[in-house]
Amino acid sequence: MVRVPLRDLEENGLITKETFLGKSKCFFDTAVNYLEAWGKHADDLQDLSCLLLKKKPQRLEVEKAVETRRRKCPNVTIDEDILFDEVSGLQELLQGGILEEWKREDTPLIQKWGSVISHFQLNEIPLINIARLASVVICLPGSNAPVERVFSLMNDMWTAERNRFTVSTMKALLTVKTNFNHLPCQDFMEMLTKNKPILKKIHSSEKYTD
Repeated sequence: MVRVPLRDLEENGLITKETFLGKSKCFFDTAVNYLEAWGKHADDLQDLSCLLLKKKPQRLEVEKAVETRRRKCPNVTIDEDILFDEVSGLQELLQGGILEEWKREDTPLIQKWGSVISHFQLNEIPLINIARLASVVICLPGSNAPVERVFSLMNDMWTAERNRFTVSTMKALLTVKTNFNHLPCQDFMEMLTKNKPILKKIHSSEKYTD
């Protein structure tokens, strides 16, 4: 596809093959350098792969995951001694062929952890620390679709006619729209009426101070 146009350009004296190749190499070198510079921020997330539950997590893998979680969220405490007791319980659960079943049925990650947490709750076994650890991989988006969806919702609400919203108001609207869109209006109202702190904020004048 390039040879014919390049030959025409050379014949017309507009460019030489050496110049074209040099500029092309420069372009691709710049592109690769850019991708490498902006892609390294996610390198250490590989340490969390044991939480994908594709196989039984091993102690050393969990230790790496804990260290990565500590760097990312230093304010979240994890009791490592209790954590490894929880991991032992998780390993026992994963011995019974459930991994093969998940692989065969292509079970989503959120459902895997839902099954694990339900099992531990049913047997009244604490799972606090490993749940905190797993929350990292559960909340990571698999694509940019969630971000695009937020921008789409924002464009629907922040129009040319309705452009006086502050950033904090938009944040509040998007938070409600994104996290409670599964609730019917009646259920959402009942949920609010049972939450006294929220009711106080609704009836206060604080929301008008922005």
